[in-house]
Amino acid sequence: MLLLSVGFLCFTVNALGQADVELIRGGNMEDESAWTVYHLNSNPQAEYEFNYTHDIPSKGSGGCLYVTGSTSAEINILFWQEVTLVGGGTYTITGAFMDLTGGNLVDFWTDVDLSPIPPVEGENYTPNGNADVRVSMNTWAGCGPNIDGTFQDDGCSGTGSEFTVPDSIPEGQEVTYYFGIKPGIYGGGTERLFEILIDEMSLVGPTGASRIKNSPVTEIMEFKLHANYPNPFNPHTQISYSLKDNVHVFIGIYNIKGQLVRILVDERQPAGTYWINWDGRDLHYNLISNGIYFCQLQAGSYVETRKMVLTK
Repeated sequence: MLLLSVGFLCFTVNALGQADVELIRGGNMEDESAWTVYHLNSNPQAEYEFNYTHDIPSKGSGGCLYVTGSTSAEINILFWQEVTLVGGGTYTITGAFMDLTGGNLVDFWTDVDLSPIPPVEGENYTPNGNADVRVSMNTWAGCGPNIDGTFQDDGCSGTGSEFTVPDSIPEGQEVTYYFGIKPGIYGGGTERLFEILIDEMSLVGPTGASRIKNSPVTEIMEFKLHANYPNPFNPHTQISYSLKDNVHVFIGIYNIKGQLVRILVDERQPAGTYWINWDGRDLHYNLISNGIYFCQLQAGSYVETRKMVLTK
């Protein structure tokens, strides 16, 4: 049982369970810099826009990703980023999807891949013969048209929205995977059109935080919880912190009443500088409401708290 203090608040928290961490950067689809974009075997290329606000999926929030294309041949476009998983970890994929064609999607797909095989620019991405497609909107399998929902609930193809790192990776050992979103359409000589929205892409698992590459550990002289960015935020924000020693780290998000909203980190970590994304969701993965929240770092006996503001 831990005694915590946030300004005038004093409360107790019993931190149970292992930390679930958001691994996707820019999952709110508002920041293109978080993603690498490859136009694959496309003729012509798809058009896209991040932070699109003219329409929003019902399961989305704020800006989203707009993707469209028309062809009688084939279009494939891949939005991807590298993520670090750990052996024994189980990860959950979620995301919002909306068809803007009024149900006229034909020979269309949007695959969400999670694979150890890296994409290659200019080549179609079908990792392990598409065995690494986790969730998908796919008209051949019977889903996509008229959907305004989520990949995890409305997708009809793929291995499933939960993924466990294979036993061939030792428990706790880090392994590089590639998270990709691949919309596409096949014309086969007939002009086909797709127009879709994607939002709130998320990959959550019990991994702790990701350490900043090439962080000069010898220069870290103190424990520190840095200001989150952006702040105010909607609904994603990035939190960074520094550790001068190898200690047990607990990072929790609390509301103005001092109630625990989300556990971001709960594990022992070596000295270094770390970053972690919070997707604005609570312990049950529901989006939280507007308001003031507090992020608290406990690193051994060191405690620091910072205020954050969620605005929609």
